[in-house]
Amino acid sequence: MARTRVGVLASGRGSNFQALVDAAPAGSTLRVPEGSYRTHLVIDKPLTLVADGHVRLDGSGLGSVVTITGDDVSVSGFHVSGTGGQVESAAGIKVLEADRVTIEDNRLEDFYIGIAALGAADVRILDNTITGSGLRLGGAEHLASAAEHTDEVVVVGTDPRSIGAGDSGGGPQGQGEGIYLWDTRAVTVRDNVIRDVRDGIYLTYVEDALIDSNGIYSSRYAVHTMFGGPVTVFGNTVHRNLAGLVVMYTHDVLAGRNVIRDQRSAGTGIGIVVKDVRGLRIAENVIARNRVGFRAEGTRRLADADAEVLRNRFDSNDIAVSLFPTADLGFGANTFEGNLTDVHAGDRGVGRQNDWTYQGTGNHWADYAGYDLDGDAVGDVPHVASGALEVLLAEAPILQLYRGSPALGALDSAQELWEWDRAVVMEDVAPRLDDHAPRVADLDPSLVDTAGVGSAALPWHVLGLALATLAALGVALTRARRRTGRP
Repeated sequence: MARTRVGVLASGRGSNFQALVDAAPAGSTLRVPEGSYRTHLVIDKPLTLVADGHVRLDGSGLGSVVTITGDDVSVSGFHVSGTGGQVESAAGIKVLEADRVTIEDNRLEDFYIGIAALGAADVRILDNTITGSGLRLGGAEHLASAAEHTDEVVVVGTDPRSIGAGDSGGGPQGQGEGIYLWDTRAVTVRDNVIRDVRDGIYLTYVEDALIDSNGIYSSRYAVHTMFGGPVTVFGNTVHRNLAGLVVMYTHDVLAGRNVIRDQRSAGTGIGIVVKDVRGLRIAENVIARNRVGFRAEGTRRLADADAEVLRNRFDSNDIAVSLFPTADLGFGANTFEGNLTDVHAGDRGVGRQNDWTYQGTGNHWADYAGYDLDGDAVGDVPHVASGALEVLLAEAPILQLYRGSPALGALDSAQELWEWDRAVVMEDVAPRLDDHAPRVADLDPSLVDTAGVGSAALPWHVLGLALATLAALGVALTRARRRTGRP
């Protein structure tokens, strides 16, 4: 491949930049010298464009900065900023109906959309740093279920399709996606760091996508898929977004070995959402410290399409799993520990489906109260969640502090007397006493010191009871000292 060095390009001269790209032989490599260039570059032929040092490409707030319309293009090493906004559907780097494109090791800031691929194929988006301008107040309607209505206003990512007078958002006319993929096939998105955007990675009508080993932080939805498939989401770290993986109307979805934690928004705050997905496998993820760990509706096991939740660790969530009656999934070898509520029913009827001993394998429940007389690591009595007590604990999590108390025990027993008020949420007939789910250290050792989940983390209700006990001891000691006259 021929190599051409850009030696006549003056910093700040975007027109010279485009002219030199136009003059470069197809298939050559252009190395751009250090500097800042105002440009709206179009690459319409095979070309490798490489930054030689710190090279900033600035769109001056108008349109896209780099647009790729030719096949076999690579762009790497640039600092890209200053796009236009919603009207232009502007992106820092846009791939438009081009094949075999690589976008690698770039830094993108001050954009409407960071990287976009539209009508493209064989696209690789690797090792980029994409930093948006943050969030604003808005509604969480996109995650609202027909079975769950709320008028609560929460903090969500700026929705560019609903911006009106008086709305504000970072960047030109609001903040769009970090990576936006539409009508694109054979896409790899790997080792990128994305933060402070609307949706970290948004896929719609995308075929054959791999979302691998990215870090997505402080955005609206970390990964958001609509229609299309297959989609594999593997080995990502998803932290402090309003929701983690939001998968809707998509087929053949695999989400595996991701760390999904600290989605805490009051109106969303869900680690994984699946809605009307055909063919689903959620496997070996750590789903921790979210308001809701996993929520499913409209997703069913079919003769030709599984719907499986296997070997995940649900740790210290307010609600680990929330199901609606339209969901029918198989749960096996998952670990539930430290959650305020392990399984919550979004409406009556959940207990009529969902298999909690999937293919003969049950789940590990930290609060299992049964026994294992034959020592085979399988409980001898089923583990059941049902009725008014679970509903009450889900609606008032503070009452988890009183689990095991006579009052809640009486309520749990009393519901057995009124069959009409007893709604079984789940029954695991072969609960596991051993634990096969991965821990944070297995998936991302860098998070161990800050994750606060796993074997070293006390369940929240145990911590609350411990604090209450210490307070009571303190009061008792103070009274004893007063009675004895000791200081």
